[in-house]
Amino acid sequence: MNQEYRTFTEQLAADAARTSRVLDTLNPFAWLAGAWTWHGQPVTFAVAPYGISHESEPFLIFNATVHMWVLAVTDPDSFGILVGLPPKNGRARFSGLVNIAGDMVELRQTWYLLDADNVEIENERRDGNLWTLWDHARLERANPELGGWTHPADTKN
Repeated sequence: MNQEYRTFTEQLAADAARTSRVLDTLNPFAWLAGAWTWHGQPVTFAVAPYGISHESEPFLIFNATVHMWVLAVTDPDSFGILVGLPPKNGRARFSGLVNIAGDMVELRQTWYLLDADNVEIENERRDGNLWTLWDHARLERANPELGGWTHPADTKN
């Protein structure tokens, strides 16, 4: 099933690359491009025609039709799609269904842009009507001197 999901996200990214002319001028996640450290491991993000890639695979895909972002979860033990809006006031939030080790989980992921080189990421799981903190971690820029996130729309909203 995970391979079918990867094929689906690749098609979603290809479709988005053809329709996302907005990204030609402003990608609100472009600050993510470059080398980072996640759970002590190096990870690399790059700007792509559809949004942002992670290790050359679709990661953040802009859906121009609804002006929302799709976060593709493709970890070895999990896969799914979370949907959200671009960062606003230093925060981005995505939510959706994710298959984690064979169980479907309603997940909400919130990114807190702490500064130019650090992003705190919290995952919450829905338990009935409540969201409960499941885990959190920090994404740290591997080369802080290269600069960080800025998004002009954050000051307009």
